[in-house]
Amino acid sequence: MEDEGFDFGADYRLGAPIGTGASGVVREGVRKSTGEAVAVKLLRGEYRDDPEVVRRFITERTALTSLRHPHVVAVADLIADGGRLGIVMEYAPGPTLRDLVRRRGTLPAQFALAVALQVLDALEAAHARGIVHRDIKPDNIILTSADDPADPGVRVADFGIARVLGEGGSSTRVVGTPAYMAPEAITRNVVSPEGDVYSLGTTLYEALSGRTPFDDGSGDLNPFVLAHRQVSRAVPPIAGLDPRVAEIVEGMLLKDPRKRPGVAQCRASISAVFPQVAGAAALPAPADPLPRPATVLRPLDGADPDAGDAPDDEEQGPPPEDPAPLPPPEGATVLKPIIVDDGAPGPDEGPRERWWRRRAARVGALACVAALACAASGYAVWHYGRSWFSPRDEAPVEATVEDKPLPSGLRVTRTASWKRSEASVSYTITYATVKGALSGAVMENLSEADDRCLSPQWGPGAQAAPHSPALTSLKAACAWTITLPPLTAEGPVSVTATIPTAGTAFEEKDPDAESLKRWIDDQRARADAALSDPSASSSAYPLQRLEGLGLRVPGRIPQGGPVPLTITGKWRGGSLPDFVVYTSPSTGPATSVLGDITGGDLGSLRLSERCAGAVVVSADGHDLSAVFPASCSVGGQVGNYALEETPLTVTSSGS
Repeated sequence: MEDEGFDFGADYRLGAPIGTGASGVVREGVRKSTGEAVAVKLLRGEYRDDPEVVRRFITERTALTSLRHPHVVAVADLIADGGRLGIVMEYAPGPTLRDLVRRRGTLPAQFALAVALQVLDALEAAHARGIVHRDIKPDNIILTSADDPADPGVRVADFGIARVLGEGGSSTRVVGTPAYMAPEAITRNVVSPEGDVYSLGTTLYEALSGRTPFDDGSGDLNPFVLAHRQVSRAVPPIAGLDPRVAEIVEGMLLKDPRKRPGVAQCRASISAVFPQVAGAAALPAPADPLPRPATVLRPLDGADPDAGDAPDDEEQGPPPEDPAPLPPPEGATVLKPIIVDDGAPGPDEGPRERWWRRRAARVGALACVAALACAASGYAVWHYGRSWFSPRDEAPVEATVEDKPLPSGLRVTRTASWKRSEASVSYTITYATVKGALSGAVMENLSEADDRCLSPQWGPGAQAAPHSPALTSLKAACAWTITLPPLTAEGPVSVTATIPTAGTAFEEKDPDAESLKRWIDDQRARADAALSDPSASSSAYPLQRLEGLGLRVPGRIPQGGPVPLTITGKWRGGSLPDFVVYTSPSTGPATSVLGDITGGDLGSLRLSERCAGAVVVSADGHDLSAVFPASCSVGGQVGNYALEETPLTVTSSGS
């Protein structure tokens, strides 16, 4: 019999099971070469057959075995032996926090806070290595000194499981226990240190009160119901709890992860209160749970499907306060694919039949999800497409960055909008001119922080093409060339790119407004770096690269003839020092650079003189003529650029 013991890997002998969970069975074991006692978690078949789990099992070995901390149950090895996957951990005897709460009902505030402090120490060490636990709960907190009110000897277990079984945003499996999961983990599969803080807050709440926040004593611990309450209900206060402790717990359980305190802040708050609650008695244990009422499966809105036609999903009212709990499954549970109806009628269907088919599909999908949650005893919640818990009209996360006007007069505003349910980022770039008309092309970068290029889909009317380093001599691997229509002071021009987020950092990290802003700033910085290349040999993107204009004229000019002058560009990075934008007397068509910075309207090219009539400006403002001897200066305006006054001497004929 297997329970009598068997060899595992080259150096381990496993004994009888000592614990079970959603992810596997824990067996006692011994390292044969040293005689050291170990605990080995053998993963369930569903994980052994998942190629992503197997891949992570192999690649995460070094990271997990390197996590060493006094308050962490260390992972000694990850072993694949035949058809088994096992995580070898150091053996940590002692009751769990779950065992203690079950025996005592509630715990004194000082002891509960001491546990929280040591868990925070463990989390800080793990987070510093990029490891998020994801499943902090009493079952994973081992107490080696359960009788010491100030030093419970916490050892946090299952860091390896959290890392190996799933990576937020890349899998439909969400690892965690619904009663302890942060709302963002339930609705959007967001995995973060803030989620660990929420789970610890729930654990602390339970240690103090004897129940998790949304266990109302009804005996209804259906994970589907608990998860719904996590998202939709306010945390009920703990009657009789010290207000200073209550404030800490409430902060850790804030719905918005951005407002939730971090690990360091939690430790500081708890440390300040810890000595003030010494000797305080535990709160009364809660009453026994009430009998669980009978449950039925019904449509979400409770309507009779045969009562007549019903509107589409968008016209339905909000979901019930608590969805109907489902009876636990009997025997094995099989998760079948959820068929998403496209709304198209079958050959013999009318509107009424289509409505009922959609309703049946929704109820069937709901039953599948709830049944799986029940079968896993509350250890895993499965998402397929958009979560039922996610609000249909979830507010997008947005960030806007407005640049200072460039010397050309170009002003750029960039807005990124992220809505997880749409699996894309909407990136809108708005161009305007401070004064004077502009036209031509601009460069925009679209990449991730690790230099991977993004693949935008440009909206209607946008003239966008991949940037060509060969044509522009500007090295920018992930840049795009946007050709603008003429910009005038009458109104801006906007272009929008829809960026799919599947497999990108957007999906993996679930950005907030601040991280979106950082991404926009990064795009701008990358484009600026390319536009400032001092080795550039072309005049591409003058609206962004042309920093100023210079005017050159001969020192002495005889009266009675044209004033020869040259307007040159001053480019970012110091490139193209001799690039000619315009010469007078004007000959031939205007340069493309001059056309861009004037919007194609050379009327904005206006030369000027301070020569008291000794130099005359042509009617169109483009040329100068020397008439009388004088020492004076000439200048002008080209689009948004002012030409610095330049000295000029007109001499008499023959001198």
